[in-house]
Amino acid sequence: NAKDNDAVLTGGRRGEPPSNLLFIRPFHFAKFENMKDINNHSGTVLGLRQVSAESEPAQQDEHLGLALDVLMRLHSRFYPPGEDDKDGEVDTKSVPILLRDMRRSVFPSPPPRFVFSGLIPQHQQRSLALGGGPRLPITRYAEDLGALVGPSVDARTTHVVAQRAGTEKCQAGAKVPGCCVVSAQWLMQCYWSLRPASVLPYLFAPVMPKGERRDDGDAADEGGGGGGLPGKR
Repeated sequence: NAKDNDAVLTGGRRGEPPSNLLFIRPFHFAKFENMKDINNHSGTVLGLRQVSAESEPAQQDEHLGLALDVLMRLHSRFYPPGEDDKDGEVDTKSVPILLRDMRRSVFPSPPPRFVFSGLIPQHQQRSLALGGGPRLPITRYAEDLGALVGPSVDARTTHVVAQRAGTEKCQAGAKVPGCCVVSAQWLMQCYWSLRPASVLPYLFAPVMPKGERRDDGDAADEGGGGGGLPGKR
């Protein structure tokens, strides 16, 4: 349904990609490494060091499998068993609406609270604060998955999603009980697969268990790290 595919009607903003598009990781194929040009290239990955095509063999690429899994789950929602009406047609939501709902269900309730570090330039942060225009991709990915994005780390922050380790926000997040300080690649993995990826391969710092005390001596807020369980995300 073209109307349902409008980004605004499916929770996005004017000028953003339609909701029926699947986003998978770009793959750099060695045989075409010397043929790419500015109008035809596989793109880059947020939070991931760019590698040469030779170091990325096809047998290690898993993302076609992730796309297939998403499409199969989408198909089962579009054609749920036992839902045929008397005319032989399926009464179901459109593909854009179903994909929107699948993305929003990736993270459990209550929604996680993200803070980005090193991913949004300061001049863009100021312009984004005014609102109105299309969101930056990294913000759109997080909010499409149901996360709340904030400007600074506090006791409710569940994830600091960072370009690199050791930033001020990373250090602040490591002191929040239950907060996961992770590479941006973790968020991309969740978005590609539409499943909650484990944070363990992507952690920049150990996760402080809930109930411990911070460096400043204050007792940990019992609700401060909600939604940040390392084994889940």
